[in-house]
Amino acid sequence: MAVKRQGTPMIRRRWRWLLIGFIGLVALGGVGVVGFWRGWHVEPLLPEQLSDRLRPHDRIVVPEGEGPFPTVILFHGCGGLKDAMPRWQAFFHELGYASVAVDSLAPRGWDNRRDSQPVCMGLRLTGRQRAGDVLVSFEDVKRMPFADPERIVLAGWSHGGWAIMDMLALDPPRDLPIGLRTAYPSTIRRGLEGLEAVMLVYPYCGFGNLARNRGWPSEVPTLMLLAGEDSIVPTGECLGTAGRLAADGRPITVHVFAGIDHGFDEQERGNASWLEFDPETTADAMSRAAAFLATAAP
Repeated sequence: MAVKRQGTPMIRRRWRWLLIGFIGLVALGGVGVVGFWRGWHVEPLLPEQLSDRLRPHDRIVVPEGEGPFPTVILFHGCGGLKDAMPRWQAFFHELGYASVAVDSLAPRGWDNRRDSQPVCMGLRLTGRQRAGDVLVSFEDVKRMPFADPERIVLAGWSHGGWAIMDMLALDPPRDLPIGLRTAYPSTIRRGLEGLEAVMLVYPYCGFGNLARNRGWPSEVPTLMLLAGEDSIVPTGECLGTAGRLAADGRPITVHVFAGIDHGFDEQERGNASWLEFDPETTADAMSRAAAFLATAAP
């Protein structure tokens, strides 16, 4: 004798709707993640508009005497402009370079103490978006009266290194950073002409870094200085990326500071930070940078 199970179809329907709802939430979450990494939430700007936001916050150091000078454009880590940038600018000044430290937080109304954490966590201002700061600043600085437009160096620390790597991987004007509606006419005509060297100090090379898989077509000489015991960014990922670039024939020099952690050249940090300023490693990094620039950007 068959027994009729009361309510079973209703229970099944409830579970079916719960499953459909769960799948829908997962799908929406996936769309949200894809949208975030593609910059759907970012206001698209013309390069002139982004320039107007960035340039009032530049920190510029120029050597005495008549220019134009070879010029380094510095891009800070996720914590914003701190003491490491003036320290490096003083170093570049001694070498006879002009330098422009670009602030990517203040132009967006963010405080480097209060608002940097979402940037450090990758929840705000990805490398692919900040690559717009790099590209626009590159063209702007070339037009500054003290700068030699044929001798420009890009230097990035941590998140700033990520931004530079993404910009190179995008290969503008072939592809553009998130948030840029178009490129300057000069970029469209000449690409990255005038870029003489790149310096990357403990850059972020993990998930989301475009150069990990794309590499970059530019033949620009590149120096990568890594912390062997980096607790913030994956050094192994940078070594893998550098190896792939070298295999592609790109001129890249890598040095790993054994036993050293992230941010070794930065003294200013929050009370909760476990990172430490290492003056000896900082001096070593500067010595290697000087030797690199003497060859790559004499």
